[in-house]
Amino acid sequence: MDITIIDSPESERELLSYVLVHSSLDIVEKYEIQEEDFSVLDYKKLFKVFKALNSQGKRIDLMEVTNFLTTNSVKLVAEPKALIASILDSAYYNPESAASIIKDKSLRRRIMSAAEFAKKESNNLLIEPQDLLASMQEELLKVERQVHGDRYQLYSANKLAMSVFDYLTSEHQKLPNLGWYSLDNILEGIRPCVYLVAGGTGMGKTSFMLAMAMQLMKLHGLPALYFTPEMTQEQFATRVLSNITGINSSDLLQIGRNEQHHKWDTMSQGIAQLGELPLYVNDNSSPSMAIIESDIRKVIAQRGEKMAVFVDYLQQLPPVSKDGDSASELGRRMQLLDNISKKYQVPLFVGCQINRSNATTQDKRPDLFSIRGSGEIAEKAAVILGLFRSAYYSKDPGDYSFEVSVLKNRWGRMGETAYLQCDLGTSTFKDTTV
Repeated sequence: MDITIIDSPESERELLSYVLVHSSLDIVEKYEIQEEDFSVLDYKKLFKVFKALNSQGKRIDLMEVTNFLTTNSVKLVAEPKALIASILDSAYYNPESAASIIKDKSLRRRIMSAAEFAKKESNNLLIEPQDLLASMQEELLKVERQVHGDRYQLYSANKLAMSVFDYLTSEHQKLPNLGWYSLDNILEGIRPCVYLVAGGTGMGKTSFMLAMAMQLMKLHGLPALYFTPEMTQEQFATRVLSNITGINSSDLLQIGRNEQHHKWDTMSQGIAQLGELPLYVNDNSSPSMAIIESDIRKVIAQRGEKMAVFVDYLQQLPPVSKDGDSASELGRRMQLLDNISKKYQVPLFVGCQINRSNATTQDKRPDLFSIRGSGEIAEKAAVILGLFRSAYYSKDPGDYSFEVSVLKNRWGRMGETAYLQCDLGTSTFKDTTV
């Protein structure tokens, strides 16, 4: 086994170096680093000293740490001065990334420990199958508790009352919006949950999701992580550039090949603006849940702030199980995406192709029944947005109407429709009046 998969000595040194130089446990507290998260025994002991000094109200600096290690009646490490020197020799380029790696490797060690326990127990011929399953489940629950802490514990009504008061009155209720009044008026802000963006073929799912990402970046500076299995990064970047410049994406290639074109400067300025966006793109043709979660961690580590995640689209993701029908499989994918959204507290927008039979109905607008027909997914999403574009059926080139029906909304109003105008050629949307 490659020990680097589960151990993180370089990252541990980097984080300890940062704490020692800055006399601060801010990043440690932010990432909830614990003593057991360290894989190197001496680093674990040094971290314990940092915590002890902090609890005593003392500074975590070279003098205090050295004094603690050399005068303590119980000798914690064999060569304290050599240990501190090795820590100070480590540069701290990105302590937040180091903290994230430490937590990730710690989780891997715990999972492997649970797997080893299961393997050992499975060789015990005297244990009943149901008892074996119970033991394995308990080991995995231990890992879950260690990773998520208090998030999934039981709460009394008194604690719930205090929690909801803090939640409703806190600053984080100043939620970002999309800048489209008719839709913002219904959603009342974008929350950290799963948004299912559903529509049939030709309804503009990709254009609408891209436009939402652009709105959140431009209006709020919110980083966007976009998974685009159907497009290469160049194709996706072209559509982003089209949104920025207002130039039809089909015309950009022609302009790019002609420096004398009258829109050349507009395109060049748009490219410069694109380069400044807090945008991250993964064009893996089949991104697994592990890849999605890993990329979220990377962006959070780099940016040190919250973000929005876009997955275009659900049916393009690889299977997470070999068992069950397609409907159950899509439901499992949605469940895992919901877990990721909750774990990292990020809004996660998922595109979804609805049941094709919906196009044969008289109204043709999506409803919950047509989405359920696409799999067991409606129950997993907190918000479901159904898209409809009448021009797809009428073939009227002058029809720019675009409807967004809020089919489900755990946070409030639903059954209402926002009316926008769209230009799919530039992936731009704006409010309209009915």
